[in-house]
Amino acid sequence: LSRSPTVAAASILVGADSNPVTIARGSSANVNVRVARIGGFTGPVTLAIDTAGLARGVRVALAAGSPAPTIAASDTAPRTVTISVDTSAAVTTTPTTFRVSASGAGATTQTLSLIHI
Repeated sequence: LSRSPTVAAASILVGADSNPVTIARGSSANVNVRVARIGGFTGPVTLAIDTAGLARGVRVALAAGSPAPTIAASDTAPRTVTISVDTSAAVTTTPTTFRVSASGAGATTQTLSLIHI
């Protein structure tokens, strides 16, 4: 009796260098997020930043030079996306959360929550 290897479902992996991310009020930081395809998924990957949980005075965006919000199907290597986080000294609500999600047709969407304290 032989067993077939387990194959992961078509999906996308999303991870950060550190989580939670800690940024002092009035400071800026870049957060590196890694995105990779697994389980035979070969389609384009669309990235989105959900800022609904951000406190007033916190700005989050893709950093200059980071890959576009859509990573082409032909770009098969794992990618590092840099997200710029800027805070004002007036931020009063902490912790505050933003989410990065990666999705693609036929793949399981993955979401990573990052927290500013």
